[in-house]
Amino acid sequence: MEEVDVNGLMVLDVSGDIDCRFGGFMNDIGLEAQYLRGDFVNEINVIAPYKWEGVWVFDDAKAGLEKEPFVSGADDVLDLLSAHIPNSASGFLLTFSGKPFPGFQMFAEWRREEHEGNWYFVPAYGIEGWLCPALMRYFDYVPAKIFVKAEQKRFEVI
Repeated sequence: MEEVDVNGLMVLDVSGDIDCRFGGFMNDIGLEAQYLRGDFVNEINVIAPYKWEGVWVFDDAKAGLEKEPFVSGADDVLDLLSAHIPNSASGFLLTFSGKPFPGFQMFAEWRREEHEGNWYFVPAYGIEGWLCPALMRYFDYVPAKIFVKAEQKRFEVI
């Protein structure tokens, strides 16, 4: 049976382990239920887009994605966003979040849903780009804004 405290947090009883190691008594840890279930997503994500056959794509084994393409304007946004990065077509780091984070360079605003994906407007460039349903592998909601940062890869793993 799951126990919920007055704050709506799941109670994880760790007294058996903690008490014997640290001399505590009746220790409980309160966690949001999603953290106990393991069905939460990161707040900040990083992918490494690169050009394959002239198309921006990315791989993310954890998300079950290989050569996932950026199309319908999202590719144009990547062209502009990565213009300052030497040899960006070989790959660069793209950090993104549904919330502002230190060092973000630009943001995209949600406009509308279409074909199970979402259109975003990028005020910095005055263009729209469509993000496919793979977006939901990184968010458990459709973000009103997506904050991004593009930077050169630090090293290549061989």
